[in-house]
Amino acid sequence: MQLSREGRTAILAFLLVAICAWPSSSYSQQNTTVWVPFTAKRAARVYILSSSEEKLVEEKTAIAARNQNGWLYTGDIPGSHSIRWLRGTLLDPQTGDKYEIDYEHQCVTLHRNFSQAPLQPPTGEEYKHVPPERALGTKIISGVECIGTKGRTSRGDERVTETWAAPSLNYEVVETTVLDPKKNRLEIVLEDIRAGTRPDPELFRIPEGFQKLYIGPL
Repeated sequence: MQLSREGRTAILAFLLVAICAWPSSSYSQQNTTVWVPFTAKRAARVYILSSSEEKLVEEKTAIAARNQNGWLYTGDIPGSHSIRWLRGTLLDPQTGDKYEIDYEHQCVTLHRNFSQAPLQPPTGEEYKHVPPERALGTKIISGVECIGTKGRTSRGDERVTETWAAPSLNYEVVETTVLDPKKNRLEIVLEDIRAGTRPDPELFRIPEGFQKLYIGPL
């Protein structure tokens, strides 16, 4: 069964905007690791599977950037009028709050973190306890070494997920794949990674004059 264009577009919008706070940040107060800044291109792709090949049917690119203080931005480039969806997501490491920025309609939606506890750079402790059947070992993606794990989606169906995180980037997720063997493969990958590069500070500022909306604790 093929996805409609609207369905593929909705999937890509969700992957690029909603999935920004990867499950790699920790609330531990004992961690003294520092944040590693980086810039990268984030690409989301949908492939339709057939008996003989897989065909790329939708692709959307955006940017991903983290500064030396741990602020993480994912989304479109502000002021780029060539992009249809001008949206971005900003994660505040001091509180865990998430801001969804709509540049087109000039509004910001705040998703407040209930605990308000600072996020700490992850140390990869959880990867020491991954069961052997879920461990994928290591591989190089976009020039950085990553650790991989696999599992199934929470829906309990046949879809299989693979996640690859980079220890050198505070275990930031570099690639995520969701495979439905009978339908399609969804892929998000960071490309052109520039570790240690400090991004444009404007990415981490809430635009002045935007309408502010509020959604309760995460």
